[in-house]
Amino acid sequence: MRCTALLIVCLLLLSPTTLQIALADGPDPTVWIQEVHPGGQTMWEHVILENTGQRAIDLSNWTLTDGEGTWRLPPGSSVPPGGRIAISENATGFQALRGRPPDILADASGSFCLADKGDDLTLLDVTGAAVDQLWYGDTSGTGPEGWAGAPVPTPSSIPWGRVLRRTGTEDTDSAGDWQGWTEPRCGWLERVPSPAPIAVNATTFVTPEGGWAALARTIATADDELLIALYDLRSRDLTAAIAERARAGIRVRMLLEGQPVGYSLDDLARRDGLIAALVEEGVEVSVTAPHVRSQHNRPYRYHHEECCVIDGRAVVVTTENWGPSSFPSSGHASGFASRGWGAVVESPEMAARLIEVIDHDLRVCTVQWESRGTRPTDLPRVPSSPPTGPSLFPCNSSLLVGPESWGSDLATLTDLIAIATETIHLELASLEIEWGEQVSPLVDALLDAATRGVRVRLLLDQGFDGEGAATVRELSLLCAQRGVVQVTAAVADGIPGVARVHAKGAIIDGRVAIMGSLNWAWSSVARNREVVLVLEGADAVANLRRTFVADWAASTSASQPRVPLTLIAILIQSRGFASEPTAFEAPVSSVSRDGSEGVPIVGLPWPSIGRTMLVMSLGGACWAIDRHLMFSVRANRRLKAFVRKVIRRFRRFRRLIRRSGVFAVPGVLRTTFQVRDPERGSPQAPPPPPPPPPGPGPGERPVPPDPPLWGPEVAGW
Repeated sequence: MRCTALLIVCLLLLSPTTLQIALADGPDPTVWIQEVHPGGQTMWEHVILENTGQRAIDLSNWTLTDGEGTWRLPPGSSVPPGGRIAISENATGFQALRGRPPDILADASGSFCLADKGDDLTLLDVTGAAVDQLWYGDTSGTGPEGWAGAPVPTPSSIPWGRVLRRTGTEDTDSAGDWQGWTEPRCGWLERVPSPAPIAVNATTFVTPEGGWAALARTIATADDELLIALYDLRSRDLTAAIAERARAGIRVRMLLEGQPVGYSLDDLARRDGLIAALVEEGVEVSVTAPHVRSQHNRPYRYHHEECCVIDGRAVVVTTENWGPSSFPSSGHASGFASRGWGAVVESPEMAARLIEVIDHDLRVCTVQWESRGTRPTDLPRVPSSPPTGPSLFPCNSSLLVGPESWGSDLATLTDLIAIATETIHLELASLEIEWGEQVSPLVDALLDAATRGVRVRLLLDQGFDGEGAATVRELSLLCAQRGVVQVTAAVADGIPGVARVHAKGAIIDGRVAIMGSLNWAWSSVARNREVVLVLEGADAVANLRRTFVADWAASTSASQPRVPLTLIAILIQSRGFASEPTAFEAPVSSVSRDGSEGVPIVGLPWPSIGRTMLVMSLGGACWAIDRHLMFSVRANRRLKAFVRKVIRRFRRFRRLIRRSGVFAVPGVLRTTFQVRDPERGSPQAPPPPPPPPPGPGPGERPVPPDPPLWGPEVAGW
């Protein structure tokens, strides 16, 4: 008892500062070189250091050296526990790349310059001892002291704007600690939002049926601030709903992609009219702009996210652009209706994660929108009472933002696919099977799941040029090569009230939904700003599951046979030129009907040529139908109707020809070549046939006719 009391007294006597220091004592903190940007010129070069310990570290008079020059950190420099600091010698260049000033301006001396083709970098403490090293590129000789193995591989010349980023959780002073020169760029998030799932209340909806009710209801509940990030805005009704919130005194900020793909000048003018109407109501609209050098050097090729944050407490993530085809106020789109997915999540923590991402993009990647005399569009009136929104369900959710959240090997995405044990249902606008010369890691993950016995169903949009059917065939061939039998794919068709599939999501085991703006293509994964939401909860994803089952049933209600192109090739070979002699192979007569020599007569094998052309035409037509119409139920009806129409017209034309008497001799048309007379040098028609010989007289035996000089018997037809 006395010992225990004495220990308690000692602890009480300790001041809070002393106790903090005692608890902070542990392993010595470590400073890592976290990120490097050579930049092509010294004004763009910068280095980011990270403190992995639990105590602040004084960096006064520490140096960075490439062996030819140094950057010296000024007195008073420090890095907080678990924090990062950015070091550069040019504040203007760093501000242009990162959207903020550097933490420390280094004093440069010597010829410090990080070469694009390869160099080494060493971090030295105040005593001159090496703390961390980096060796990259095609350099001769050996790396810095303390480096193990080969340098980090890089291209022959590092593209401007790319950075070398550490990915390892341990410092081994080797190339395995670094991501390599893939697609990290200046302006990416320095700290990626945590992908750890959190408890939320959420619900899902589908477009076009439930999109307007869910989104309009959520926007109408905004009381403080509305933060929106979109690829495109085309809906006048949604624009009116946003403008109504701005008129109510709520701060509204919006980020839009400045250069959407495939937009005509009229499309951009209509969108500018909607933006002008929002700006007139006080909405702060920013659009993406070329970054520093050109469009190509932007941190993200396109801002493709479709999301918003309401009052810092709720998040809406969709797969759809905010247009009338996805969010019709009547519930049914009058035009090109689009199938999409969406989710409403109530969670202040989730909202804070998304706000951090959008604020970063607004600071680094955008400029204020300028009207330039654009006339605002007249907006419709917003109903005074918002529609009833869907019910919320408790579930777990996580937020992924691309490209930063995927990881160098897409582990974040493939790990979600790897948790499947029974089924994976995918409804996608597009899918790339191959990325360059390699199969997509996402497709590999799906095939691996199917190999484990997971049933994979893929429903793809038809595409504007039938690329959906081509992807299905390509995937089928890949499955056949690998012996995978658990993958079934179909092209979306016949879905009531839906003209196209624009969804980008997956349902795993009926309880986990992955949905957002991410297309399953390399450019989307590697270059675009994307937002993906993961929901885990059978009740929360039930709506998506029911919709997929209905869409799948509508699209596969009839078998989708494929044209046997091999059979077509066999028919062409058996009935074409190869099986029958042509006019150029047939014997050519040099004797005319009257027995004189001179005018050769040639008969072309029109039946053989006609059959060949007919079979080749049918083969091409079958390929085109298989490529574009996919032999769906609707396509079969159209094809049968077209064939019946052609047959009717052909029969009608044949009857007219027979009645007209133009061709008195039945049979296949024949022709002759006109040749030049060697003496006259002018075209001369063949001589007329001789008059028929007189018939036999009484008691005379008939004389057998002469053998034919041309015709089927001679030409071998």
